[in-house]
Amino acid sequence: MKMEVLPRKVDIHTASGPRVDLRSDQGGLIGTGGWFLPQVDQDDFYIHTVEWDLSEAPAGTRAIWTFGEGPYRIEHLGTIDTFVASVFMVGNVQSSPARPQLRPLPGTCATYWFGDLPPILQRLRSFNTDLYTPMADFFQDVDSSYRIFIRTSLRGWGGTSFLVSYILEYSDSILEAAYDEVMSLLAYEMVHSFTSLCNENDGTENAWYFEGIANYYATFLPYRFGLVSPSYVTTRVNGSLCRYYTSPEINIPMSDALKYFFTSWYSKWIPYDRGFAYLLLVDDQLRRLPGEPDSNGSGLFDRIVVDLSVRWRRGEKVQQKDWLASIGYFLQDRVECAAQLRAVSTGKPSISLAGRRVGSTKNMLRETRQYVLQFGYSRPSVTSRVVEGVVPGSHAELAGLRNGDVILRTGSTTEAAQGSLTKYFVLVERHGEELTVEYFPRGDQEVSCWQLESYKEDFVPASFIR
Repeated sequence: MKMEVLPRKVDIHTASGPRVDLRSDQGGLIGTGGWFLPQVDQDDFYIHTVEWDLSEAPAGTRAIWTFGEGPYRIEHLGTIDTFVASVFMVGNVQSSPARPQLRPLPGTCATYWFGDLPPILQRLRSFNTDLYTPMADFFQDVDSSYRIFIRTSLRGWGGTSFLVSYILEYSDSILEAAYDEVMSLLAYEMVHSFTSLCNENDGTENAWYFEGIANYYATFLPYRFGLVSPSYVTTRVNGSLCRYYTSPEINIPMSDALKYFFTSWYSKWIPYDRGFAYLLLVDDQLRRLPGEPDSNGSGLFDRIVVDLSVRWRRGEKVQQKDWLASIGYFLQDRVECAAQLRAVSTGKPSISLAGRRVGSTKNMLRETRQYVLQFGYSRPSVTSRVVEGVVPGSHAELAGLRNGDVILRTGSTTEAAQGSLTKYFVLVERHGEELTVEYFPRGDQEVSCWQLESYKEDFVPASFIR
């Protein structure tokens, strides 16, 4: 079969994520096989072969696949998802390490990009490498390697994970991002490659686990590996819990959160933050069992997750019942495990972390009062680039935002949602004049929110589970 494939045409109106499409970038191409290769409806293992013909390409052209670098023949044994969920990149590719790797060594991590990276990503290249090796050891996957593919975008920044790899996409807006925020994203996407739960038999996604567990380990593993300070953990925990407890959609069913994932400001964060809060709760319940050490280090929670992760990567059908059986084995009748998880799905009641801790007893969560999130205009405005749905009486309207304003640029909704004192801005054009509308994206209603005063130092170099 011979096909001609063209990159997707994108502009400022193209929605961000998921980053699966084939795009041109600075004279090269990057995308996933799921976008441009035929898919076979078979359940079995196959040898997947990739070979590149670069005879008519400019000198210096490199061709990289998730599982090796061309142009020579590369083979990989995998399921039919291998091509769908792997990344292809060709052009004047830069890399770290700089030398081509036909077959990367187990336990190694390589990063690929076009052109010149912005300073914040240049600084983080070594973080990827420093994080991957101990993370692979932690999840007992030392025979694999990892690849990070970076491409530019016209707006926003973010990532999407694939088989032993992820695509990081960035625009100029990343220059304003907090260093810890970008570092957390890199760790978050990497965790996705090691652990997940399969869909339920009726097709229901276990998004609470997929997103929540990545959020959880992106928060704690960099600290355990000695790559960040305790303040990083404090910031990540408080940011996620603030976003969860102050969400106006805190009680939305998980199915609705997924349905409105790309159209609501608040629905998209529910799987991440409700999942994270639930996993913090379960971790604390396990740490309180007799004989468990009072520490920030590895415990029963990690043992359970790693066991399920190994089974999932082997191709087993690991689902909610396996999660409940694993935590129930230890918690027994002390906790109504099924009821707790049911609340994660239905959204009611919201997860209470009253009296709970994060790691050791030095890190107790405290109840605070914070204002409910309210961005004050509709999320689809960001894609259409025209403000619509301004909420009457909201801080956005009071600050001067109007329906019909043309959006030139916005602040980070993620960072604004993670801190009750963080302002948000919208740069608009109105009647030929540029205006910056800045405000606190909050309503007037106060709600209870559990926060960590500070994550107390209790560092033991990563206690890997053997």
